[in-house]
Amino acid sequence: MDGSKLERLIIFYRKMGDILRIMNEIKKLDESRAANLRALKARTEKILTMCAGMDDSTIVKEFSAEIDAYQQTLVQSEQSLVDEFGVRLEDLLQSRQVTLTGQYPNLRAGLFTIKMDVINWQVTLWYGPEQERLEKCPLDAETVANRIGAQLDTLGSQLKPEQYASILANVYKKVKIETGGEEMVPIIQLLPEMALALQGKAFLKDPNKENYMPYSRANFSFDLFKLKRFNPTDLPILVQLTVAARALTTDKSKYLWIPDDLKGNGSTYSHIRIREA
Repeated sequence: MDGSKLERLIIFYRKMGDILRIMNEIKKLDESRAANLRALKARTEKILTMCAGMDDSTIVKEFSAEIDAYQQTLVQSEQSLVDEFGVRLEDLLQSRQVTLTGQYPNLRAGLFTIKMDVINWQVTLWYGPEQERLEKCPLDAETVANRIGAQLDTLGSQLKPEQYASILANVYKKVKIETGGEEMVPIIQLLPEMALALQGKAFLKDPNKENYMPYSRANFSFDLFKLKRFNPTDLPILVQLTVAARALTTDKSKYLWIPDDLKGNGSTYSHIRIREA
């Protein structure tokens, strides 16, 4: 036998062996298709690439046709899973009086935006209309609903409005002096001072990383939202917010988005003024 033909034959059967190995991997992964869509797509693409570099034999054509058909099945499965995700998530959120709206891949769930990444089969959860990124989690209705519930339960300082208002007033006075005494203070300059003022006894006794309680932009926004909703006559202070000029909304250090309601409507603010009631 011609040496070159023998070498081509050896290479051919090696590649066929690699293809069969990958097809066995696909068979195992397909048992949990929803969780393995990304891996399944990658393996089918790899087989098609390998087939394209092989002799145009009958068996190679059959492999390519089989993988092409399987890829179409994956596309259909993906769309079905996305549709099922939306329907199931809507049902789960209703128990928390949260309404799901929007169109794939961007959904709105009350205060939150759900940005779907079907390629990686995960979602990014945002506070507000993509104002503050909160976390990533698997594209699974139960998981997303649970994470939204957990965010609703933990957003903000968890203090009573009267107690929070007192701390906010003290911080405002401090920042007002440090920024030159103007009544209207840049709202974001209050955030680091509020984060410090809200620390627990453990941090004050031993200010290390383990004892620090994070206080994010989303937490600050939600606390101010709760103050806005509270009956002003029951608070020791009056809070005045200045809507941010459009030029300021390109720099997150100069504005803060605060909701108007639990449906996710809201506005961006640049300055705050606090007076005694």
